[in-house]
Amino acid sequence: MCSAALNHETVSQDGKVRIPVAADEADVLADIYRDDCNLAIWRRTLSPALQEYVEAFLQNNVKFQVSLSLSPQSALTGLRKTLGNSAETASLAGDIAELVDMYCYLFDTKLVGLRLTALQKPMCPRFH
Repeated sequence: MCSAALNHETVSQDGKVRIPVAADEADVLADIYRDDCNLAIWRRTLSPALQEYVEAFLQNNVKFQVSLSLSPQSALTGLRKTLGNSAETASLAGDIAELVDMYCYLFDTKLVGLRLTALQKPMCPRFH
């Protein structure tokens, strides 16, 4: 595993030290099952084209908000139906569908609740 510990350890009520881990590879997400891990962070960068599309999408949809129940099999279709059918949207929908699939696999579930909201300010400024 190519995870690197961050500098924020915590001590649980049972006295165990827990640390966040982060890496540039998706397999770091499985570290959440380690006894000494309290947070797994996948540091990833979207392609410049996808970043530009997301920025434009948010500028044009400042009040965008949707909640979906998706399975790995329905994610791409559901997202394309919700976001639209342009080539750029296909890339975004594909990226999110891949995350849905990874989450379902990681937590051994068949369905996830996905909430996408365009934020104008931090959602939880003191929590995260």
